[in-house]
Amino acid sequence: MPSAVAAAFNKVPTLANLVTLAQQSPTEARSAIGVVASGLKKAALPADLKAQLDSILQAQDVALSGLVQNSTLLKSIFPDGAYTDFAACVAQATKLDSIGWNAAEAPPRMNFTGQVAKNPTSGNYELTTPGGRTFQLVSSERMSSIQPNMSAGWIAGFTADGPQPLTIQGTLSADGKSVRLEGYCPGTSGDFVFGRTKVVHPLTGPVEPMNNPPTKAQRDEIVQSGRVYVMTSRGEVEVTNPEFKALLAHVPRLGVILPMKPTETADGKLVIDQKPDFFYALGGRFQSNAQAPATDLGGGLWQTQGNFAYDNFKGAVQCRGDAAKFRFENNGGQRNWLGGTFALDANGEITHFAAEYVSKDLGEYSLNGTAVDGNALQDILGGSEVTDQVANDFKRQMAPPPAPGAAA
Repeated sequence: MPSAVAAAFNKVPTLANLVTLAQQSPTEARSAIGVVASGLKKAALPADLKAQLDSILQAQDVALSGLVQNSTLLKSIFPDGAYTDFAACVAQATKLDSIGWNAAEAPPRMNFTGQVAKNPTSGNYELTTPGGRTFQLVSSERMSSIQPNMSAGWIAGFTADGPQPLTIQGTLSADGKSVRLEGYCPGTSGDFVFGRTKVVHPLTGPVEPMNNPPTKAQRDEIVQSGRVYVMTSRGEVEVTNPEFKALLAHVPRLGVILPMKPTETADGKLVIDQKPDFFYALGGRFQSNAQAPATDLGGGLWQTQGNFAYDNFKGAVQCRGDAAKFRFENNGGQRNWLGGTFALDANGEITHFAAEYVSKDLGEYSLNGTAVDGNALQDILGGSEVTDQVANDFKRQMAPPPAPGAAA
């Protein structure tokens, strides 16, 4: 858990609390300042302020608090004064010109980590951070950049597995009370890619029909000289890894959550240059139920039939455990998030989706409420909360199935 001084900073991110954090917990202070540096990536920072930020991030522990306290840049970002709550504090962050930020440009996309649950009174989905902040989750209009639509309410699929964290990509609202969701991911890392695949043949263009996946010859041409990329809320991320490109060429328009930070090329383009062994794919609509149960393959492995990528893959889905069997057989014709990967035969054809995780049904399509963006400074402050990153928590664990006779 974050230290006591980090908890105080998380509650009210003032300059004084940041200085105290730098004095007593330099590692956590660097974490918060590193988030600031990430958020300022698109700011037109003057050279002296950029150098100032670099020197702070590279400083020895003994010198860190003094540099923080005397930093012109950090003084312009972190409010100074006595505030009793987060929203009142961040409302003071208004000096956009101090960081060279164009007010007409969208605030940076930040990461917000915590537990997501549905408020039983309001019906709203809320994120509660380790520092105790609670944000209502609302959809950002930037989600419309992902086509076909990826409904923000589908985050609900990850909320039936007990207290496991989720990380939200998005922006802080102007009142400091909501996060405008642009993507989400199981675990505590903000290094992920959320969106849909787009497959482009070099001669015929985008591959978009339903239930009509590319042939092997077409896939070979796509890998050789076509394009595969993920449409995200902030633009395209191209897949350049040949193996992963060949795999995703099977499934145009597949919803994905990939566990990686894109690589930025010299010309500023974001690319995926590695192949994950485990990722989340949007699928479901399983064919099993009480009358047609999942097939027992032995050793706790169960199989059903499912649909992915607008029926561009319709076939076997396998997963181990009673929880998977229950979710296969109680699907209700809905989509699900599945964690794993597509298995291929010797000819490179998909045989099945090898799942290690199956979410609950994604029956909810929208998030209640609306909110407007805060400015870039408020957004950066919102994302600067100190959190513990846990290695390998991208793989979510399924909760046990309900006891017989209990509500699902």
